[in-house]
Amino acid sequence: MTYAKRLTPEMRLYLGHLIPKIEALKPSESLLLRGNDDKHINNVRNHFYAWCKLNDRKSLYKTYKETPTTLRIVCTDTRPVEIIQDVPLSSIEEFVRDYLLDCETEEEARAKIAPAIERGIITEDDTLPILLEFKRMLG
Repeated sequence: MTYAKRLTPEMRLYLGHLIPKIEALKPSESLLLRGNDDKHINNVRNHFYAWCKLNDRKSLYKTYKETPTTLRIVCTDTRPVEIIQDVPLSSIEEFVRDYLLDCETEEEARAKIAPAIERGIITEDDTLPILLEFKRMLG
């Protein structure tokens, strides 16, 4: 189906007063619209889908006719809520990031690990996990 490329005066006439109510719907809530006749309610539905397409909201709503003169708009917004949380690095990952990023070979990494052990930044037991993480980082 071809939709309008902008909000037309006819779309404003049919939907202008409904858009705030539609946008206020929460997932699984619906709005029941009653039209004068079948043709009228079909026009409302067509303009509604054009508005959805213009505003990239087509996946958020579904419509169905309960009777020839009523149209139900259901909010089906099932997009996941975006949760952003930084995942802390382990002490091994931090050491590799802070001390070994400029190393290209395992020998260069080992040369930087030895002084870190002497200064007490890491323990000798950390050497193997650090080298494994370094190799993983190199790919």
